[in-house]
Amino acid sequence: MKLNRLLIILFSAGLFTLAIPNELFHYGNPLFGLFALSPFFYILYTCKKRRQAALSGALFAFINSLLTYFWLLYFLDFSVWTITGVALAHGIYFWVLSQFLHRIAEKASPYRPFLIAITWIVYEYIKSLGFLGFPWGLIPYSVNMILPLIQTADLLGVWGVGFILALSNSLISEIILKRESPGFYSGEEKTRPLLPLRFRHALDTGLGSWSASFFFWLLLVIFSLLYGLVTMNQPIPVQKRVQMVLVQQNTDSWADGKDLQGLLTSQDLTRRALKQAKKPVDLVVWSENSLRRPYINWKKRYQTYPPEDPFIPFLGEIQVPLLTGSPVFLDLENFEAMNAVILLDPLGNSLGIYGKQHLVPVAERIPFYSGFVETFFRNVIGLDTAGWTPGEEYTIFSLPLKGGGSFSFGTPICFEDSFAYLCRNFYKAGAEILINLTNDSWSQTVSAQTQHFVSARFRSIENRRVLVRSSNSGVSTVIDPWGRMNNTLPFFQEAYGLVEVPVYVKEEPTVYALFGDLLPQVFILILFCYLIYMVFRKS
Repeated sequence: MKLNRLLIILFSAGLFTLAIPNELFHYGNPLFGLFALSPFFYILYTCKKRRQAALSGALFAFINSLLTYFWLLYFLDFSVWTITGVALAHGIYFWVLSQFLHRIAEKASPYRPFLIAITWIVYEYIKSLGFLGFPWGLIPYSVNMILPLIQTADLLGVWGVGFILALSNSLISEIILKRESPGFYSGEEKTRPLLPLRFRHALDTGLGSWSASFFFWLLLVIFSLLYGLVTMNQPIPVQKRVQMVLVQQNTDSWADGKDLQGLLTSQDLTRRALKQAKKPVDLVVWSENSLRRPYINWKKRYQTYPPEDPFIPFLGEIQVPLLTGSPVFLDLENFEAMNAVILLDPLGNSLGIYGKQHLVPVAERIPFYSGFVETFFRNVIGLDTAGWTPGEEYTIFSLPLKGGGSFSFGTPICFEDSFAYLCRNFYKAGAEILINLTNDSWSQTVSAQTQHFVSARFRSIENRRVLVRSSNSGVSTVIDPWGRMNNTLPFFQEAYGLVEVPVYVKEEPTVYALFGDLLPQVFILILFCYLIYMVFRKS
């Protein structure tokens, strides 16, 4: 690979890292989101061989993954395996994706920018599916702070916003191609002309196909902004209000010896918050795995643990239901346990359990754990278990309100609030709001917190419901149906929030709630038809 190509790939990978939430721009950079991929697309256009395109794509993905998800290095003893696995997985994705994009580039037409954008959205959709799904680092996250622009998520999910940005990048790459590669238009020697004469003329004059494509893109932006502004000024009825205490203890419950410290800190912060409460509190919310020792299986122990401030007497003292994370063993002998959320009453009785369904690949669940896989993880990595057992039900909790009535809620755990299908299913099962319990403090970086948050932000808009996030280090906040942050606690600090959570319920479900990820599925159909067309055209 020539040095200039390598530098362009590194430049584009770095720009894309800066576009989505990162350590420099914590909530992303929308300007970079408009063109960060353009240099990468340009490289794919100018590759003469498909193998060269595949290598360029794999390199782009590997570098971008290392720059974006470097915080995976703090993932306990699995750090090297986790970050390497993510980078290699993205490299494989791009090895395939880049060849497909290169194939589209070979067959130039006025529709090429649209096909490139469609393909990119299909890639991001597929990347977000299944056991290996990883819906972080998507291009629409770069504009998450421009709230009017992302309101179309209640129609098309994140994919409509993503298409606008992907199309911007593909259109700009055409301009780069025109300015920097005149040889492609000359027809000289063995150079493969990428654009037909009529499309080249459109680029030269600024009229015709390119201008029509740009005008269409501009209409999409204007429509999205107008739709967003109108939507954000349309009130949704508030049916009830829930008084909550969110506790951010700022200790990593995974770290050795920190579980006791985190528990004592959580109890202290809870007492301080309740003393300041001006209204009766309906629910106290702690973060994921705040009770590191399984509460359901060792309930008696919590009568006297911690010795300095026993937990169950603490519940009787505060007289408020507590929602917290704790492992739940299903089979002690075989060490089968769920990463779970439990709801406890003031007497310490369990009012319900939800087990995490979408587990983090390898980190929380190892597939095909037998034979060679088991030997490798035992002897090389030092892990002697297949991980957590996934939950099977969308548990909907219900609690009475001190002011009368009741409210229902679902509890996606950790990165489950990044999965649109899962949150949508919670609402369809009857949840009026979602409460996410997260442990992100192990990452030790702000970008890890905000990359997680921005994906969750879209869940509120998609369904026009409130999402409450209770993290042990951030972003702990209340996200309203328009994606606005309320009562946000500071990063990596011990803190508590006395929050009044409004329960909004629309009369009719959103288009997205009804039809889900319809847009990328239509895009898949378009690409399939395009492939069929190319096969018959070639024959």
